[in-house]
Amino acid sequence: MNYNIKKSVSALIFLCLIWNLNAQEQIEILNHNKILEYQEFSYLTDIKLLLNQNPEIPVCPWDYDRMAAIQDTFYRLDSTIYYKYPSENDSVFYTKEITQYLTDGSYKGNIRYRFDDINNLWIYEQKTTYYFDTAGVDYLYINYQWNKTDQNWRPVSRVDIELNEYGAVLLRHYQNWDTLNSVWISNYKRFSDYDENRNLIVEGSIYWSKEENIWISGSKYEYEYNDIRQKIMESYFHYDPSYPKWIGYSKSTMEYDGNLLISEIHYNWVDWEDIWVPYQKEEYQYDDLNRQRILIISIYDEYSQVWNYLTKTENTYNLSDQIILSDQYQWTADTWALEKQDSTVFIESEEKEFIFLLTRSSASLPWDSVKRTEVYFDEVTGNTETNIFEYTGYDWLLTLKTITRQDDNGSSYYEGYTWDISLQQLRGIYIMELLYNDRGSFSGFIFYDWSLELNDWIGSAKELVCYYDFGLANYGTIYKWDTNTADWKTNYKYFRYYSMIINTDTDPLTFQSDEISIYPNPASDFLNISLAGKPHGIYSYHIYNLTGKLIKTGELNEQSGMINVSDLQNGLYILKVGANPSYTQKIVIRK
Repeated sequence: MNYNIKKSVSALIFLCLIWNLNAQEQIEILNHNKILEYQEFSYLTDIKLLLNQNPEIPVCPWDYDRMAAIQDTFYRLDSTIYYKYPSENDSVFYTKEITQYLTDGSYKGNIRYRFDDINNLWIYEQKTTYYFDTAGVDYLYINYQWNKTDQNWRPVSRVDIELNEYGAVLLRHYQNWDTLNSVWISNYKRFSDYDENRNLIVEGSIYWSKEENIWISGSKYEYEYNDIRQKIMESYFHYDPSYPKWIGYSKSTMEYDGNLLISEIHYNWVDWEDIWVPYQKEEYQYDDLNRQRILIISIYDEYSQVWNYLTKTENTYNLSDQIILSDQYQWTADTWALEKQDSTVFIESEEKEFIFLLTRSSASLPWDSVKRTEVYFDEVTGNTETNIFEYTGYDWLLTLKTITRQDDNGSSYYEGYTWDISLQQLRGIYIMELLYNDRGSFSGFIFYDWSLELNDWIGSAKELVCYYDFGLANYGTIYKWDTNTADWKTNYKYFRYYSMIINTDTDPLTFQSDEISIYPNPASDFLNISLAGKPHGIYSYHIYNLTGKLIKTGELNEQSGMINVSDLQNGLYILKVGANPSYTQKIVIRK
């Protein structure tokens, strides 16, 4: 059968499977003060188009004219299907994953299938299901494995999650299923706590001892903050059950002048007294442009209980904020004695930029060359080549070479070489290419490693991703390196299928993406928010799911801040920041 026809037929069969599954599970979208219309979205035409593209360069049929029309339309992932490629022009079903949702549209879990080539059917493999309490706050999820013998789902592991009133995670309880006794066995817990300003003040873990049938403390971090929510203390403890007691491992305290860190003190733990004792202090001074001018390091004398100077570093900058002179002093006989001077000299020519690192042990001695860096930009290729030389005493030796480039979309290329002493020549370290499309979405990566045996590059990983015009990935190719042909070959391809939800009530979900900067998006753990140019103040934020249900709320400090989204499930959400006016943006959580 023709390759393209076979793929299209396979996709059609899969769409039929999805249709039957949806009919069986009766996914409903309820009215939560918003009028929602739920409908299926067909991808067969686009899939046919994609299959005719060069697999090396997956191109999507972008439709910029539809962007305005889909601003109030949301898409959620229904399924992903993987094809395995025994040969370059032949494919077979491999796995598929069905995403499940609750009646209010919230994420419920997923089911993974594996294709049985012998019997020509899909069979269960594993699934994850989320369960929520009646208040919709705390929840747990259970991972299941399909039992082929008994033809039922067998629990494998479980995580119970407890949240506070602001949606921050207080507790994660990890358990494993005891098949023999049909009970859950605790493994460990991770706990957190917050102050009245929602600052994280403690986080740690405890472990379940099967032998003693008790919980045993593991480790913990403790934090303190000042009135403007700057961290002023961080300490780390581990629990020693032989005493039993908490043993301090490290502690630091910080002092600020406005937004500038001016002092940091580090402590050691004294076991026999169970107290912290300072041992090192770092003091920072800045120039009028808030550049670090001086760093003084002092050591604490525990017996006399005073700080004694140790070293001092003074930096001098050029107009480009580059350090051109670094004076390093040692405290000797109650005075600062110059121990070393490092000078960086920047020289630009029409073709290259030269950076010389010079050093000397006294201001009266001549400079000794230490390192030379040459930077060359090729306007034709867009490559920036950087060569780093070290002075051997009689000649310059090229020790490191990198080639980099970046386009307007954010795609970047890195190629690195180092000096091999045994071979007496440069050899490769890595090649890494990160790809982004013209809308800034991550569209793939290509990695190469250096083979000492072949003395050449070999591929280590490659994946290319294509997106629909509503911004979600729909098609991807995973490659493997063929050592026989010394080239990439297709290993897997996958397609993602979505449902389209149209929100006919645009208030308050109006989009003003030019008013707010969010990164990364998609996010897994944290979102960085910037409201540059907006009035100063404390900004509240609200995160809604696609039905308008409030999922998380909190506050941002001034015009920028960070939101912890590690407790959110995979999916599309609406972030609303501020009020009168408010700034709204779509965010994607992907882990």
